[in-house]
Amino acid sequence: MRMTTRGFVLGLVLLLPTVLVAQDGAPPPRQMLRQRVETVFLGRLRQDLGLNEDQALKVSAVLTDWGGKRRDLEMQERGLRQALDGQLRPGVAADRDSLTRIVDGLLQNRVDYAQSFQGEMRDLTPLLTPVQRAQYLRLRDQLLRRVQDLQDQRRVDGVPVGPRRP
Repeated sequence: MRMTTRGFVLGLVLLLPTVLVAQDGAPPPRQMLRQRVETVFLGRLRQDLGLNEDQALKVSAVLTDWGGKRRDLEMQERGLRQALDGQLRPGVAADRDSLTRIVDGLLQNRVDYAQSFQGEMRDLTPLLTPVQRAQYLRLRDQLLRRVQDLQDQRRVDGVPVGPRRP
């Protein structure tokens, strides 16, 4: 791992826990945390990819657009999972048609989510060189892994630990 990449990951490791706890010990809103991480990430992209101001603004617009689409997909998935949980309650007969629609919806949601990354990379193609796109992909994957690690640390045996996030 290059030194700049280590610095990026270390910066996120130091940033995320501090934003997870607000001044009074309660977690800040999810949106505030996401915005702080996105700001740090975009700054890191700008530095590591050597983006000028115009490129940084255009890349930021692409990432904001696709990030919003993925958040919508995540919200849809949460709704589908809640519906699935409702259908699979112990002692309650599940409706086959509803289960079929829910499972099909979950599968389509996964496809749409993966395709959103393809769309994002397609939109970045005219803005970044192939090397910059590869560097972006690497940095994004590192960020996603670190966020997943932090989420996993907040769970014990699959149960969230600590205050529930909004």
